[in-house]
Amino acid sequence: MNCEDGANPSTWDLKKRFNHGTPRTAFKPVFTKNRPPRTALTPRPSDNCHLPTDNSRPTMPLIHSFPPVATPQAQTLILGSMPGGASLRAGEYYAHPRNLFWPILGALVGAYPALPYPRRLECLTEAGIALWDVLLCCEREGSLDGSIAPATIIANDFKDFFTRHPQIRRVFFNGAMAESSFRRHVLKSLSAASRGIVYERLPSTSPANASYSFARRLDAWRAVTRDIHEGAQRSST
Repeated sequence: MNCEDGANPSTWDLKKRFNHGTPRTAFKPVFTKNRPPRTALTPRPSDNCHLPTDNSRPTMPLIHSFPPVATPQAQTLILGSMPGGASLRAGEYYAHPRNLFWPILGALVGAYPALPYPRRLECLTEAGIALWDVLLCCEREGSLDGSIAPATIIANDFKDFFTRHPQIRRVFFNGAMAESSFRRHVLKSLSAASRGIVYERLPSTSPANASYSFARRLDAWRAVTRDIHEGAQRSST
């Protein structure tokens, strides 16, 4: 069964697949509802999220991002900024019902919103796509990127991530905040090889980006799978 056949979740025996079978990829993407899993790649918040004391500004909630969804074979990385409130509560990437990420990735690689969350993640990894956020932690009131306190931003360890995933050649940013945070807090620390990766900003899938229609965003996001499809065509000829 491929992702394109999986629009109807009833056709997918999730219990059999994840409890009694062996996944087709080395990654087993199962998140608990309120406690997202951590890996050796992503330190615990207490390790790297010590913020300097600043009594001159009001304190906002300190929030932490999820571990990356990736296999060693990943060739493309999609980066957000920091999970929104709905995602943090659900323990899932892009959990807000009006966020267009999953409808768009459903149209591109079969990761339809109707599928169980672990199956959607598997659709991404089978297509060679990795998923993560630029920020490890920050203070933010609410869910909007504009509410992030800039002085509290701590980025994820991308130097280690790209070392562990050397086949990644393209990085797509889900919106302006993801791109600007990466260029400001990450890019200068990367090796020459990592800086040679192709970076491209895509229109945000957030419901706050109301000026972009679904069709307009989908057309821009086709860049994520364009090289995948072209590579498959070259291999078949």
